[in-house]
Amino acid sequence: MVSGKLKLAKSIQVATITCGFGPCTLDSATAQLKAGKKKATLTPTVSGPIAAGGTAPVMLTLKGKFFRAIKKKGKGKVQVSLEASSPAGSTKATTKLKVTAKKKKKG
Repeated sequence: MVSGKLKLAKSIQVATITCGFGPCTLDSATAQLKAGKKKATLTPTVSGPIAAGGTAPVMLTLKGKFFRAIKKKGKGKVQVSLEASSPAGSTKATTKLKVTAKKKKKG
């Protein structure tokens, strides 16, 4: 999982999945976002199944009102829950991240 602060972008990487002995898939993923009074639940994505021994980023796409809310407020919070499975078994992980936006300088 990615930890700490992330910079605001239309698409941000919230985690990385690494597979060991066999191919992996992302079974379930949710991201709860909060910026000011706005709240949303989004679904992080991985581009297809992950080959044995491979890694893949888990991406979250921010759009519309929520992207603008973080940009205006300057910060937001994301809680990500993931469940990945492979022939060796499945695993769950949860992390909390902060998303920050550059504030415009007055002047």
